[in-house]
Amino acid sequence: MSERFPGESLVTQYFQKYSPKEWSYNHFLQRNRSAIVKLPPFSADWTGIDGAWQNRFLCVAKKIPAWEDSKWKWCGTS
Repeated sequence: MSERFPGESLVTQYFQKYSPKEWSYNHFLQRNRSAIVKLPPFSADWTGIDGAWQNRFLCVAKKIPAWEDSKWKWCGTS
């Protein structure tokens, strides 16, 4: 099965590996930084890169029923 976007499997694996109490975009970035910088988009514009990864993270998160129940949702402290 091919990925719908670069890094889809990375995001999916994050949600499988960690419990809903740990889920946050910030936690995802911290745990996957070395892989993220090797995937597109390749740019010096960090705002654009961050926006792309936010969208990727949410695209996968919104398909997980536990996401709606997660009190940490977007900015959980890690």
